[in-house]
Amino acid sequence: MSLIRLRWVTWWPSPYWVARFDHLVDRPGLDFEAMFLSASQPYHAWDLDSATWRFPYEVLRPGPARIGYRKRSFRIGDVSRVLSGGRSMNVVMPYGDPTFVVAAAVAKAVDIPFFAFVPNTRFEERRQRVAFERAKRWFLGAARAVLIPGPVQEEYVRGYVGPDKPVVTLGNPVDTERLRRAARDLLDRRVELRADRGWKPDEVVLLFVGRLAPEKALDVLLEATAKARGVGAPVRVAFAGSDPAEPALRALAERLAVPADFLGYVHLTGVAELYATTDVLVLPSLSEAWGLVVNEAMEFSLPIVVSDRVGALPLVKNGENGFVVPAGNVEALAEAVTTVGRNPQLRRRMGKRSRTLIEDHTLARWADALVDGISRFGHLVPSPH
Repeated sequence: MSLIRLRWVTWWPSPYWVARFDHLVDRPGLDFEAMFLSASQPYHAWDLDSATWRFPYEVLRPGPARIGYRKRSFRIGDVSRVLSGGRSMNVVMPYGDPTFVVAAAVAKAVDIPFFAFVPNTRFEERRQRVAFERAKRWFLGAARAVLIPGPVQEEYVRGYVGPDKPVVTLGNPVDTERLRRAARDLLDRRVELRADRGWKPDEVVLLFVGRLAPEKALDVLLEATAKARGVGAPVRVAFAGSDPAEPALRALAERLAVPADFLGYVHLTGVAELYATTDVLVLPSLSEAWGLVVNEAMEFSLPIVVSDRVGALPLVKNGENGFVVPAGNVEALAEAVTTVGRNPQLRRRMGKRSRTLIEDHTLARWADALVDGISRFGHLVPSPH
C-alpha cells in the first residue's frame, strides 16, 4: 500500500477551499494538510470559524494582508515552511507570489515534487511585467504537472507550456451538500422571502453576486436591463456585493430608470436566500477566472446568463440552461435578458436543466481527480499501516 503526502498552499482561507480541504481529510491513502500564505484578505468578509475545520493547516502570515507581486512581503523562512517534509511531500501552489517562485526553484533543485495550480484564463485583465511573465513561464514548466479547473484554463496554460506538459483537470466544485440542503429549505419559502424584499410576483429579478468592479461589466448589465424593460420584459436587478464603484452604478441605474437593489456584501446564508428568491443569475464579466456563483445558482435551479469570457463557461449550455453572450455587448445581453424575462416556462425549463447539469460537479469528483493526478506525477511513500 502506498500513501500520498500532500500539502496544498494557497493565499488565504475561503469557504470554497475550506469545504474542499475538509473533504480530503478522510480520503484513503492520502495524508493531507493545508497551508495559507495569509490568515485573511481585506476585501472579503467571509465568516469562517477555524475551530470547525477538520483538516490540519498552518498560516504563514497573520492577516488580513494584501499579498502577491503587487504587495511584496517575501520572507525566506516561508520557503522552508512551504517545502518542509522534503521529497516525500507533494506540494501544490499557485505562482503569483515571490514565495512560490523561490520555493519552486528550491524544490526543483532538490527534487521535491511540486504542482502548479492555475485558475486563470486568457481573458485575465491584469497586465504584468515581462519579468513576471518569464517567472510564470518557468514556474509552470518546472512543475510536475499543472492542475486546472477546466478547459478554459487549459487554453491559458497551454500558451505557456505547450502541448506536451501534463495538465490535470480537477473541476471547480462548491459544497454541494450544504447548498442542496439550503435549496430544499429555502425554495419552499420563496414567495415569503420575495415579499419580504418587496419584489412583486410578476417581476423577474436578475441576480449578480460578486465585487462591483469594472471588469464585471455591470454598466453593460444595467444598460441591457434598461433595453429589456423598454420592450416589455418585467426585469429588475439585485447586486450582492460591494466596491467603490457602487455610487457610479447607483447613478447609472437611476439615470436609466432601472429598478436595482444594491444589497452590499452578503454572507453565505444570505446569498443562498437570494438564489432561492431571484429568477436568473447574470455574470457579464469581461474577465472571470471561473465564477463559482454559477455553480451555486445552478444548485438552486436558476437559468444562467454569462459572457463568453467566464471561466465557468463549460457549465452553461447555450439555449439549454441559459445563454452565453459576447462580453461587453449590450444588445446581445439585452436580447438574452428579454428572452428569459418574458418567458416563465423557458425559465423553469432552463432552471431544471441547470440542476441536472450541475449534479456531478461534486467535491468527491474533484478529490478523485486530484488524487489521480498526484498519484501519476508525484511521489508516493509506503503506507505505515
